[in-house]
Amino acid sequence: MKSDFLLRTSLALVVCVASHAAAQSGDQAAATRQEAQSVPEYRLAAGDSIEINFYYDPEINQKVQIRPDGRVSLPLVGEVELARKTVPDAVKDLEALYSKELTTPSISLQVVGYASQKFYVGGEVQRPGPFPLPGELTVLDAVMEAGGIKHTGKTNEVVLIRNSGGTGVMRYVSLKNRNGAASEAAKTVLQPFDVVLVPETKIARADRWVDQYLKQLNPASLNAGFTYLFGQAFIP
Repeated sequence: MKSDFLLRTSLALVVCVASHAAAQSGDQAAATRQEAQSVPEYRLAAGDSIEINFYYDPEINQKVQIRPDGRVSLPLVGEVELARKTVPDAVKDLEALYSKELTTPSISLQVVGYASQKFYVGGEVQRPGPFPLPGELTVLDAVMEAGGIKHTGKTNEVVLIRNSGGTGVMRYVSLKNRNGAASEAAKTVLQPFDVVLVPETKIARADRWVDQYLKQLNPASLNAGFTYLFGQAFIP
């Protein structure tokens, strides 16, 4: 009897632990999917080099660069605007255009060279300034590109300023890992012309510091892509 009781108790504990582990695994998977969905899709830009391949008509495959006006010139269909479109949207539009010219317009589009896009890191870092954005980088990567944070820098309230319709929208991003999980900065992917600012530890309100810091910047030293900075808003 005693052994049966112990066996049943042990089995109940195993089931409980397994259920808890499964629930945690499900929560982690859901969090991973949510993080993936929160990363915005890349939009084609002037200066990007792209390859357009036709599965059934390879003789008209093209490798072109998107012009400053956002357009490319393609065989059979002429001028096509691609800038500011995601890759899936561009493929959909191209297949619609070529459906009038080809029997089976099955198309793939790949970005083989990105335009000269940059991000800016300032504040309490070793090498502040603009840096090229060659592909997918995180806020943590940006800080490391700038040589890391000085001992005077504040790691739990790094400021990220992002262009939103011509206005700079500001939010706090922590560089600290929590409960063994990756930091918010390690999961936040940069967009072109993002600005990452590391405030001093003695400054209590990073938004006030950002305002003071930006007033000291020389607009002539920034690329045109950063002009939105002077109309930033704050999102907690």
